[in-house]
Amino acid sequence: MNINTYIKQKLAEKNIQVDTLINASGTSKSTIYRVMNGLQIPSSELKECIIRVLDLNALEQRELAYYLSTSNLDENVIEARGAVFDFLFSGKANSPNKIEVIYYDEEKYIRSFDSILESLLSMTTKDNFSCHIKLINCINDDVILPLSAIFEQLSLLRCNYTVEHLVNFSSYDHKENIETLACIIPLLTLENYILKYHEEEKVANYGFFHDFLMLKYCYHESNDQSVVVNLSISFLPNLLSTCYVIYDDNKNVYDFFERNYDSIINNYQPALNSRRSLIDYISTIHNMYSNFEVSLFRPHFALSRVPLSVYESIATRTPVEEFIAFFLQDELRMIELMQPHQYPSHSSVSEIKEYEPSLLMKGNIESQIKGLLSLVQQILESTYKNKQIDLYSKSSLESFAATGVMLDNLELLPPFNKEEIKAILENIKSRDADSNDPLSIFITEQPYADYEMEIAAMDNGCLLIQRYLDSSTIYCVIEHKKLSSIFADFANHYVPTMMAIPQEEAYAFIDYLIETYC
Repeated sequence: MNINTYIKQKLAEKNIQVDTLINASGTSKSTIYRVMNGLQIPSSELKECIIRVLDLNALEQRELAYYLSTSNLDENVIEARGAVFDFLFSGKANSPNKIEVIYYDEEKYIRSFDSILESLLSMTTKDNFSCHIKLINCINDDVILPLSAIFEQLSLLRCNYTVEHLVNFSSYDHKENIETLACIIPLLTLENYILKYHEEEKVANYGFFHDFLMLKYCYHESNDQSVVVNLSISFLPNLLSTCYVIYDDNKNVYDFFERNYDSIINNYQPALNSRRSLIDYISTIHNMYSNFEVSLFRPHFALSRVPLSVYESIATRTPVEEFIAFFLQDELRMIELMQPHQYPSHSSVSEIKEYEPSLLMKGNIESQIKGLLSLVQQILESTYKNKQIDLYSKSSLESFAATGVMLDNLELLPPFNKEEIKAILENIKSRDADSNDPLSIFITEQPYADYEMEIAAMDNGCLLIQRYLDSSTIYCVIEHKKLSSIFADFANHYVPTMMAIPQEEAYAFIDYLIETYC
């Protein structure tokens, strides 16, 4: 929607003729039409006249201000903002259609893509099973959703599998890029997922290798005979598809597709760094806040918004054995490196990671807890360096206030108690109210479509996408500056005007949460 459409819509809703607006404005007809067509920004007096004649309420006045501000924007930017809104708040509940393919596997004809995947899954019980999938685009729920379901099964079964995905992004059509991201979200946090991208002004949506899948799986039969199956599928428009099945003795045909794929991949660059390591996560968060303006799209507060006093409270009231057992397992033993006598207090997280892990087992419990709290303090200090925007939803904030549980609560981190919840809420409010603090918070009436997902957009940097499943945080980094900047633009320009409740109302809501639950 643009300013012309918006004003015409309000005129129709309120049964007002445009001539009435012209006569009331005291300006010429050409001036009004220039304003309506986005060719002229109205004076403050004319803007007040439009509000009065159209009898716009507070929300409608904010909408008017937003659409006036977009008068000189490229329509592509406006559409991209709409796509981000749909992605974060509208969601989708599409059921995939079955894609028909056909091939003979020496026993029967298989007539759907789902059947192929079911056949693949049935082979996971075989010895030495492995599976390797290569995708070119396939930006279609009918392909991605069945694939993601199979990958989840392969992960649960601890199978050996890899997924390499080549995706085309447009250098111009940002709306299309957001829709692409929305489609591949189910794959992003897979452990064995590799995303590479190629950017061009206009992405073609046709051709044999445009939506293409290569699936190779291997296993040993009970007689120890090795079996290798290669499938190549071209997904065509209108739910048409072509499928080729090649067994090991037809290597020449497989090589043909492999050569074409290798030729295509030369034009692509890495777009994804997918990790589960908490050390890498801490390093990424520290780098993010230290070096970028960050927009955080999250139902409610992140652990980086919890004041140090709350962490100290948790350390005091949590049984020491449980606290240390959790925070010193595996790579988390790095916190011993935070001891002041071992390294300068200004050491960065990346420098800390370079220490010899064997040193971590030294020291006593008290020093280990101090090390962890020192690490927490480093992260918190980094949040005061660059501009940040947090967008929360009212329903999720109320859920946090009632339960004391954040989305990314670590497995053995207890729920925050009433005093700690109050401290967190007051800290967020005071930081937003402090004009010298780079953090701004916005609260929306509308809940997020995906309650278990968080996106941190580093302006002109990367996208950090996290999902919270079974007490674990799975995350990935998409290294694509333009894609990240689209989300940053949405946070800076669309959210404050079109979504956020007024600041006074936001503060009153936080006070309500404190009074009700603390």
